[in-house]
Amino acid sequence: MKKTPKFSIITVCLNEEDTIQATCESIIFQTNNDFEWIVIDGQSTDGTLKVLDQFKRWITQLVSEPDDGIYDAMNKGILRSSGEYILFLNGGDCFTSNDVLEIVSQVKGPSLIFGDIIFSQQDGKNTIVNHPDVLPKNFMLTSTLPHQATFIRRSLFDQYGLYDTSFRIAGDYDWFVRAICVHKVEYLHIARIFSVFYEGGVSSHSIHRHIRDAEYQRVRRTYFSQLLCWKRSAGLKLKSLRKNTRGFRRAVRQLIYREEG
Repeated sequence: MKKTPKFSIITVCLNEEDTIQATCESIIFQTNNDFEWIVIDGQSTDGTLKVLDQFKRWITQLVSEPDDGIYDAMNKGILRSSGEYILFLNGGDCFTSNDVLEIVSQVKGPSLIFGDIIFSQQDGKNTIVNHPDVLPKNFMLTSTLPHQATFIRRSLFDQYGLYDTSFRIAGDYDWFVRAICVHKVEYLHIARIFSVFYEGGVSSHSIHRHIRDAEYQRVRRTYFSQLLCWKRSAGLKLKSLRKNTRGFRRAVRQLIYREEG
């Protein structure tokens, strides 16, 4: 009977000839090899497949075909996976050290295990993005977890559904909000930098920022509508109070002026 792997590492890529090798090397050099590696390629037309061919002995499944966007590709990977935990390390993303899987393998229990990331910008600047051990109540209203550094129990996708492919950029944000805020999934933060996320993906490109902002707002309206209505109402009340206060002060000043005159 085939042993179920601890991890399913899923790599989604499309025309990543210049960056995919670093991704591959960071996976195969992990000291813990209790994983399957599933590559979902969107039918690259550059040299991506040629690079991947160098790593075929480690790749459990390789699919190269057109898809309907990144979340369709990620869902394909999920449906082909059999590991206890899934991690998406997409083309261009890399583990920061060879012991990431070993560290996570020691954890028992939580359905979401996440670490921190390095955001590597095109201008050469690197920013460390740390996450709190306990996510504040309003954390997901303004932030999300990095899929490059979040290990997701495979069964959660069976329980709560796959990624919503109607999103182009915010599908992982939508899924994490569902899991954490709606279904109260148990999570654990490990204060280690797990992965490097390189600027250049769809979500970080300037021409797609308006799409990202609109999709994030869509998620917030869906899941945080009551909170947003309260904040909007509170803001209007505060604005009204300030207006009334200014009017009262103006009336007092006019009264004093008249009496003194």
